Formats: sequence, structure tokens, C-alpha cells
Amino acid sequence: MYIGLCCACGAVLGLITVYFWSLHIVLLAVYSAFLLSVVVFTVQEDFIININTRLIVSIITVTFFVLLHRPFEYVVVILSLTFIGSYMFMLGVDMIAHKGFYQALVIGLNMTDVCNPEPTLHKYKITKEILMMMISTLVIFIATFVLNLFLHKGKRYGLGIVANSNNTLEVKKKKEKKKDKK
Repeated sequence: MYIGLCCACGAVLGLITVYFWSLHIVLLAVYSAFLLSVVVFTVQEDFIININTRLIVSIITVTFFVLLHRPFEYVVVILSLTFIGSYMFMLGVDMIAHKGFYQALVIGLNMTDVCNPEPTLHKYKITKEILMMMISTLVIFIATFVLNLFLHKGKRYGLGIVANSNNTLEVKKKKEKKKDKK
């Protein structure tokens, strides 16, 4: 039931973002900024910063990414996709290997210190395996960012829609290069 509900919500949101691709770019920036702020706060074992400060900094980070998405759409989209992809890849590896990398995400989003003023014991320790997963996430992020910058240089995202002379809209087709054979 839970998996079916998640798949249905993903399909509906996917169809919505196909038609409203500019909204999708904003949501992508929001998600990557929030994930970036969660990752930054979960690098330490002791979680010195409380949940209210984490939420405020997350909101500021999200606002910053959303404001940057319009003038720097190309870079924000590539940064967002590569960061989300590298983090989710290592999270998936941890779901198979069970080394505890996902515990940082679970504890970082835990709201019990807001509801319960008693200090809670965190069971998150940065082991050698978790440190290697963090470094691997960073390496994958940098490698895919550089690769995507190279592969998608000079391209924009979304459909190229142009108005015709008879007031209808048409999807602009890519120009094909003709090779002259001599």
C-alpha cells in the first residue's frame, strides 16, 4: 500500500511537472537546498545546533537557491541534479550495506528535541565506513557536476516554444546539421 501510494504521487507530480517545467526547476532548487542544509548539519556527531536553528537556516538556504534559479538556471539545475543524485546514490548503497549513513538523515530531521525538552541520546557515530560514504558522495558530486557542465554546455532546460504567424504555439525543433560529403 505504501509503495503504491508513493508511486502514484510520484506519477502525478511527474505529469504535473511535464507541463509546468518552470515550476519543476523551482521545486528542484528547493529540494536540493533543503537536502544540502540537512547534510551540512549532519556532518558532526553531536548535532550541537538545535532543530529551530536548523529550520531557519534551511529556509534561508532554500530562499537563496530559489532567488538564484532564475538568473543562473543552468548552473542551479546541474548543481541540484548532481547533488541530489550523488547523495541518493550513497543513501541507496547504505540501504543495502547497512552501515548507518542514513541515520544522520533520520536524526537530523528528528523533531523530538522540540516536543521533548529532555536531551535525547543520539545513536549516530561517524565511523570509517560513514566517512568513506561522505567522501564518495562529494567525489561523485564533483565528477558528475563537471561531466554535466561539459555535456550540456550552451543548452537550456524545458521546451522551446515559439509563436507562429497564425497565433498558434509550436515546439521548436532542433536544427540538424547536414554533412557534406566530398
